[in-house]
Amino acid sequence: MTTRTRRTATAICAFLALGAGAELATGHDARFDSRVRITGYIDNQSFLGRVGSERKACKRKRLVTVWKRNPGAMDGPVGSVRTNRRGIWAVAAPNAPSGRYYATVKKRVTGGGGHRHVCKRDRSKPLRL
Repeated sequence: MTTRTRRTATAICAFLALGAGAELATGHDARFDSRVRITGYIDNQSFLGRVGSERKACKRKRLVTVWKRNPGAMDGPVGSVRTNRRGIWAVAAPNAPSGRYYATVKKRVTGGGGHRHVCKRDRSKPLRL
């Protein structure tokens, strides 16, 4: 191998290594599951539930909406609230009519500059009143 070929090969290897290192340093996307549950309707006043996740930031201050199923029509929102630091929530709905209800939690994206954490959205199993 000639000196010129060695220099070219070394330059190519250095360029590839630099490119790989720069790619690693730009950040990442991390996705975390979220689980929303609607656990009950208490004292004919409020729907209660919890958002669970392996990541604390995916439990805190998440927007939860309770929906009433309307077969043959659009489901209607009953109310929305943010979870507390442990992921617990309560939506006031005095004298809710009988039927099926479910809860949803919206997706949350935090971070920036190529470094994002995504808390996935979820929908609970229905609760029948």
